[in-house]
Amino acid sequence: TRQMNVEEIASAALSRVGVTWDSVPETRASLSDISIPKVKAFIALANRKKRRPVSADTSPMDLLKKLKLVRAGKPTRAAVLLFGKDPQDFYSQARLKIGRFRDETLIVDDRRFDGTLFDQVEGAMGYFREKLDTRFEMTGRPQRDVIWEYPLEALREAVTNAICHRNYASTRDTEVRIYDREI
Repeated sequence: TRQMNVEEIASAALSRVGVTWDSVPETRASLSDISIPKVKAFIALANRKKRRPVSADTSPMDLLKKLKLVRAGKPTRAAVLLFGKDPQDFYSQARLKIGRFRDETLIVDDRRFDGTLFDQVEGAMGYFREKLDTRFEMTGRPQRDVIWEYPLEALREAVTNAICHRNYASTRDTEVRIYDREI
């Protein structure tokens, strides 16, 4: 009994048939739009972390199919976002903006991160390491502890959640705003 916008209608239609936005094949993309080196880097990382080991004889394309990131010979939207050569060619809104603010209108510094979702998380972490304050704690050991203004792992988790759970049907960028007393 209420009016829905186009994004809400599309989301409702997908959920009604048990499909998520990111599981849909991207009809404008082909497998040549997927970066095989990025998939190989992911395989190496998965094996290093031992969370989801991938056997040595698994090809990048086999992995994409196993993870259901290729359907009917087309990469899914998730495949483009995770491993695309240029995801913003398909989703201009799939970017992350981070800024340091003094108040709602005074921006001290800001940066935009494009690329895959992995690239955006790593870009954000580099920005945090560059811009956030630190203090040192002497521990009695040969090295001192670095205490960040905000715990880096918590920031990584927050950024990862923001970009993974955002509504990609929306035209807005994902934003992180850093103020003197809060993020």
